[in-house]
Amino acid sequence: MIRGAVGRADLLRALAAAPPEALALDIDASGWFGYERQPATIEPLKQLASAVSARTTYNESPSGRRLPLRMPFAWSVVSREELATASAGEADPDVLRTGPIREADTERLADRCLAGGEDLVAPARLLPALRRHLGATRAGPLDLIQLIHRIAVGRVPRRLPRRALRRWHPELMVALDFSPRLWPYRADMHRLAARLQRLCGQSGVSLRVLEDGPSGPWSDWVAHFRRRQGQLPPNRSWIMPLQGAPVLIVGDLGRLVGTESDSAQAWSAFVDRLRRAQLKPLALVPLGAQQLEGELSQRLPVIRWSPDAAAHPARGHGAAMAAPAGLADLLAMIAATRRVDPPLLRAMRRLNPVAPLDAGLEGAAWCHPDVDTGFTVAIRTDRQRPYLARFKQLLPSLQSRLTDLRREHHAHLPIALTHEETLLWWAYADDRAKNSPAAMRQRAEAVTFVGQLADTLASGGKGAAEGDWAAVAQGIWRRAEGTVLPRTHPVLRRLAACLPTVRGGAMAREPEACWLVQDAAGGQLRLQAAPPGPRQIGLGESVTVDADGLNIQVDDRAERRLMARDLPADIAPLDVPATVRLATTGEVLTVAGVQRPRGAAAWACERDGIVIASPPLAGRDCRWSPERLRPTLQPATTEWTLLAQSGEFTVAASRETEGLMDLDAKVEAARKLVSLVRSGFATDGRLHPEPGTVLHPLAFTRFGLDADFGVYVDVGVVTRHGGGFQRFRWIEAGSFLMGAPEDEAEHLDREGPQHLVTISRGFWLGDTACRQDLWRAMMGENPSRFVAADRPVETVSWIDVRRF
Repeated sequence: MIRGAVGRADLLRALAAAPPEALALDIDASGWFGYERQPATIEPLKQLASAVSARTTYNESPSGRRLPLRMPFAWSVVSREELATASAGEADPDVLRTGPIREADTERLADRCLAGGEDLVAPARLLPALRRHLGATRAGPLDLIQLIHRIAVGRVPRRLPRRALRRWHPELMVALDFSPRLWPYRADMHRLAARLQRLCGQSGVSLRVLEDGPSGPWSDWVAHFRRRQGQLPPNRSWIMPLQGAPVLIVGDLGRLVGTESDSAQAWSAFVDRLRRAQLKPLALVPLGAQQLEGELSQRLPVIRWSPDAAAHPARGHGAAMAAPAGLADLLAMIAATRRVDPPLLRAMRRLNPVAPLDAGLEGAAWCHPDVDTGFTVAIRTDRQRPYLARFKQLLPSLQSRLTDLRREHHAHLPIALTHEETLLWWAYADDRAKNSPAAMRQRAEAVTFVGQLADTLASGGKGAAEGDWAAVAQGIWRRAEGTVLPRTHPVLRRLAACLPTVRGGAMAREPEACWLVQDAAGGQLRLQAAPPGPRQIGLGESVTVDADGLNIQVDDRAERRLMARDLPADIAPLDVPATVRLATTGEVLTVAGVQRPRGAAAWACERDGIVIASPPLAGRDCRWSPERLRPTLQPATTEWTLLAQSGEFTVAASRETEGLMDLDAKVEAARKLVSLVRSGFATDGRLHPEPGTVLHPLAFTRFGLDADFGVYVDVGVVTRHGGGFQRFRWIEAGSFLMGAPEDEAEHLDREGPQHLVTISRGFWLGDTACRQDLWRAMMGENPSRFVAADRPVETVSWIDVRRF
């Protein structure tokens, strides 16, 4: 084996990654890095390459000894946000004793619902479109215009022409999908069925209700409608109508729960049965354009039941999107409301800033895995946080209109719900929306009511008003616990102290300090009540835990609530990257396993954060301290943002100017010249300094770090001809598979065979060809035909390059 290139650990990894028949040992030095290629397929080499690149990343120390394997990621504090809490001493209804609830305090805003149901699509637009596809023609009175035209051109008709009258088909059948996932459209289906029955007559249309999908029995819509008075409709077996009859399917055909779901497959089989029976199916689907896939529109004509759809069959393109545009904003508005019924959901959808006319958003929100549904929809308690954070980003005008919609739709509901929703909206709304007089008045009424509720419980639950106020208070606290509401509204904490289940309990505990540490002995990210000990690294300063405890969420999993008595507690394993969010009463701490930046020679976890060192270039290197780095988490990636983008300049004067400038003057001149280089030159590519400025030939290096490619070095020079720089990237040691596969399109023989290549030592490499500004600064001229400072130099000979 070649000394220093392959060790015993490499041999063990190779034997574990590839089958034994793919490798053979070679005892002399003529082998390929200690291995001999065998006439096997490329697949074992791919496995070996992936294993080597994933497991064996080395770094060469200055002494030539091999360092240990690098950490693939490290834990770091991403953000630490202090939460604004209401002052306990300010003159606010939160801290006032207002007395028990009175009868006048329980009056509702209105005795009936102030918002009526709105049609999904106007009947004057929908019904003519349906009749064009579901109607039939019959002979009407004599067509005099056509008869006169034929006689005028000399064509005597064999029979008298009659006018063709369009009407609804006498054998029309309508299948109404009353599945729970389509509850937002249930009222629209009832209104459509009533209109079709009035237009076609009770004997001219068969309205069938399917509650268990197409494979289950059906019931008559009229009998189903009477079920509200206690009459259960009889279930009937499915019988196909007469041949050639039109069939209108009103529903989503299972697409709201996925094209591969059992419901979608059952509806596809049902459509095939209708076509085999020589019927004419037509689907009226409440889906958006992004939810309609091409395969569905090829099976049968599909009319989208949505305000943004045309009045003719739509044609889908490609696969359907599970999360159409605008869904996240709609879920954010739902999260900021305690109770959302279908009419309010439709009003929220019309308020959507992205897709207000997409009716499919209602069904997508109703079927989303992060919601709980019944007769109303609400975001699950453990999934609310990201949607509430998105609600903060909505325009203040939308937030104000949302609270107006909510109060209009909930005016007839108990006043406790209205006040609870006001507190929730206030906790996450923008300051500009909260500064309106109406919002401030509603907030004062809400906190006053909760204060009265606390006083009612403190007095034994007896007041002038009748009601089970303990149950109301329990529900308010259960929904508020774990959110920022107790921190932004201290009156809720006073309410919790009056509840029988927590009175005299944990609410009286003093705040305690705890530390989030990396415990190397246990291999866990641990939260403990003691400072970091041996073989432990702390992540930031201590965290204060009061009587409310703290919430911990790892990635998108459900939140855990911990109290000070539950510590120490293991949060997440150290060897699995994750994002951990820790929320207390006063702050939110976010830590994550961040990936090692490319090109970093070394990095370490210190008490204040992560420290990164660059590989040396010409005897110079750079070290980034925690205060100059900030890891920013993006979906599925980790980006490093350099706070001090100016970096550290290392300047060297040329021999002609040695001694003309001291070091401080060189550094200051380099900073100014580099700013000129980075901002660009004049059209001729030369520097044009102010009169009286003397430019000395200077060379500079600047180390930097970006999110895309990691560590880089800008090596530049400034002369009287101008200035330019070349960016270098560090190429790490490792192995990769070189060559194109034989099954690649337009494969050439000289591009193969594929073979494993190992780079045993890292090196710096210019990331682009030589720039024209650098060539001009060094050579005093630019021979290029396509002149631009950032373009590669061309029209140069080998001799010119050697001279450069």
